[in-house]
Amino acid sequence: MAQIAPRFILFGLLALILSGPFLAGADDTAASSVRKTQDMMRDPGSRKQMLNTPAAKAADQQVDLITNDPRQKDAIYNLSADLFPNVATKGGNDPTEMTRQMEKAMQNPEGFYNSWTPEQKANFQKIVHDLESAKAGSATQP
Repeated sequence: MAQIAPRFILFGLLALILSGPFLAGADDTAASSVRKTQDMMRDPGSRKQMLNTPAAKAADQQVDLITNDPRQKDAIYNLSADLFPNVATKGGNDPTEMTRQMEKAMQNPEGFYNSWTPEQKANFQKIVHDLESAKAGSATQP
């Protein structure tokens, strides 16, 4: 986690997760809101509906700074969707507390990363590898 690129990606993921709680409806259960948020994060067409707040737009722009490859962008959103239930649970499904949890995670990204499952860590490492490979490949092209 000491590399700059993975930390930058992690902050992008944090920003995406932080923008997620907007899908809670008045009559939704916590589990229903989490599922709705995850489904929108995973579906490229539905993601456009997410971009209705400044935080969501900023998060999407952060991902665009990381990559312009749609497959890599999907991978980042998919990992964010996988991480979202953890944030919701730790925050008691309360958007204000979830925001506090994300602020703590941004102060200690390694601690946040260490709370992930092995599968989530493997997905993150694959994203980093793919981004670094794409960067290296574009650097060798004339």
